Amino acid sequence: MDQEKDYKAKIAAVRAILAELLGGHDDNGERFGQGEFYCAMQYGDRGQLGDMVWYVRRYDDVLRRRIPVGNEWRAFTPEKVAEALLKAYASLAPASAA
Repeated sequence: MDQEKDYKAKIAAVRAILAELLGGHDDNGERFGQGEFYCAMQYGDRGQLGDMVWYVRRYDDVLRRRIPVGNEWRAFTPEKVAEALLKAYASLAPASAA
């Protein structure tokens, strides 16, 4: 499998995991649960695929903060990427009323 197909397959697998765990939105393929998870690739100096950076933002966070979650895309399984994204998602959860 060439790198571009592998990269796209990994993104699709991560999105499937997020949809299963958080629920997806039919009208937005980057929205799961109360958050948005979008992916960007950082390319190397010769145009090669480099780090995969996901940005996580929660819609129920009044500050609409976002957290970048980066990894070397070939080194992590979709499950490990999703685990890191879910941890970032949880860290942005609004504080519950005491």
